[in-house]
Amino acid sequence: MLAVQTHVKGPDGESEFRTILAKPSFRPDLSRVALDPVSRAVVGCLLVQNSPGDSQGWIDSIAVRRSERGRQVTAALVASALRGFLAAGLTSAGLGVMLDEAVAQDLWVCEALGFTVAYRWTRFVRPVDGTIDSSVKLAVSKVADLPDDELRDVAVWLAARNRLPASYVGYLGSVGEQVYVELKALSPGAVLAQLHHRGKRVGLMMAEWDPKSSRAWLHGPWAPLDEAADALYAALSPHIPAEKNELEAFCDRANRIVTDFAACNGLLPDGVFNNLAFARGGEVAEPVNPVLPYEERHFAAFERLHYNAHPDTELTAARIVAEGVPLWLVFRDGAMRGYFTYRYAAGESIARIEHMSTDPSLPEDIRTEVWVDLLRAALRTIFENPRIGQVEMVTRSVQSDPGASAVGFELVRSMRIFRTVPRLTTHVSTI
Repeated sequence: MLAVQTHVKGPDGESEFRTILAKPSFRPDLSRVALDPVSRAVVGCLLVQNSPGDSQGWIDSIAVRRSERGRQVTAALVASALRGFLAAGLTSAGLGVMLDEAVAQDLWVCEALGFTVAYRWTRFVRPVDGTIDSSVKLAVSKVADLPDDELRDVAVWLAARNRLPASYVGYLGSVGEQVYVELKALSPGAVLAQLHHRGKRVGLMMAEWDPKSSRAWLHGPWAPLDEAADALYAALSPHIPAEKNELEAFCDRANRIVTDFAACNGLLPDGVFNNLAFARGGEVAEPVNPVLPYEERHFAAFERLHYNAHPDTELTAARIVAEGVPLWLVFRDGAMRGYFTYRYAAGESIARIEHMSTDPSLPEDIRTEVWVDLLRAALRTIFENPRIGQVEMVTRSVQSDPGASAVGFELVRSMRIFRTVPRLTTHVSTI
């Protein structure tokens, strides 16, 4: 019968495991060695890693002498380690197995002891030769400088990736023509980094910024690997003005590449948002309260309402008016109580409600009434254009926006926003 020693001490001399043993997370108390019952010679060992606060014990290495194969040494080591994990209060155990012929015969041990496959990974190897630079190209250019045919090609490429939750990045859309229009409308100076491999685009990232504030928006990265995402950002970041230090990224909650990129580059989670949509054909009731188009005489009241709703925003009422987008106002009891703007471009079939706010001083039930009126008015106004087939909007959550569900908006996707820690800003009002 094999004897399993329940404590492994560091070696006095050289060891093939010296790197593992030197790690701060090495757990000698949870590691094991198997001894021959007669000679007391070591016939196998199992080394465990476990970082402080981690509830999983990681079986880093298992080694068994070739002469001892078939004596269930591996099973005895793993079983003993699992009992140790339980006694130590750990809740799960993990190990990695290289799927080659040499160890395939031992996979049954993992299954017999209750392990299941969590994920698989592949290691790629290639020779280092003179084709490295010629097969991979990374280039940065201004979006406005791209030839129209290349810009359309970029739009089609992005739209295809934005149809998948795992690679969806916000703002641009998932229809080629829609993305093309959005690319044409990016802020002046917007830059784009493209990664090509053997002439084929494999990664892309863009940045644009607000010329009147410190904010910059990162579109992407769309990349197959974290390393590609890092390369795109490394190429792009020198082109972002240094004073634009409030970065923002917006992606589907399932987008791991952008989520990991944000975590590695100082962009912190700043909430979850939902993309909602209303398709043409749905019934839209008339607003209860008057909803009127903005006129110059409304500016003072509009600025006051906007400031009260968003006291810390850098997007002033004057800038919204200057954008020239349709701006509509809702009135209740003779006072302005809310507003909305929307945007769509020629040739697009999707319109977006961009800015919408209500008077924060109103009681909750009245605010909901005004919010519903704004949505109804927006839908009825937008659908007067026969080309528009769908209206979209972004909200914190369906639950926190009962007006959207009451009107008939449906959830399209759940999004996550990441931002660098914002600096303290002061709103200057002319009121």
